[in-house]
Amino acid sequence: MQRIIDGINVKTFGEVTNQAIVFIHGFPYDQTLWDDVIDEFKDEYYCISYDIRGFGKSALITAQFTMESYTQDLESVIFGLKLDKPIIFGFSMGGYIALRANERENYKALILANTTTSSDDDKAKLKRAAGISDIDAKGLEPFIDGFLSVAFSEDFIKKEPLKIKKIKENIMSFNPICWITVSVKRLQQYKNIFYFLIVNSFCSTKKIKRGYRVN
Repeated sequence: MQRIIDGINVKTFGEVTNQAIVFIHGFPYDQTLWDDVIDEFKDEYYCISYDIRGFGKSALITAQFTMESYTQDLESVIFGLKLDKPIIFGFSMGGYIALRANERENYKALILANTTTSSDDDKAKLKRAAGISDIDAKGLEPFIDGFLSVAFSEDFIKKEPLKIKKIKENIMSFNPICWITVSVKRLQQYKNIFYFLIVNSFCSTKKIKRGYRVN
């Protein structure tokens, strides 16, 4: 089921009486990145995915985008759906949001994929700055092509060219150049968050399809 909560495009799958899992996608994707994963979980869990504000079909706002505002959007989704102790699953930038949210509220569990608890070092900051310059000079498409070639394994790109094409089309359709630039700058400013994470038995109950390179 699709709905809009405070301007956020939200989709739900499965029975509302099951344990809820909220899936938060990464930069620069939208919630469709989770489709294959949710197909594996929706029979046993109440699955919720949403477009981070400014991505996909979620509304843009005029205020400055910060991790705090992204966290507030997540909390709006949880409150709007009346979720009780959901599991939060964050991928990449979605992991930053999940970590920040977990500082403010004790959720059932926190699952992180391809993310980090620390801010960029100087080398990474320079790399992001170079990405911004490339977007300004060459446009969005070369940046996205380079990004996808690193984000996905060579094997996945060869086996799933239509999926890669669809992901690229999605990104090109909903992300204006100025918003990509703002997002990269926001990732540069992500602050250190230190956590001890306990991986519980939930993580081994399902095998998630792999297509991403894990560094």
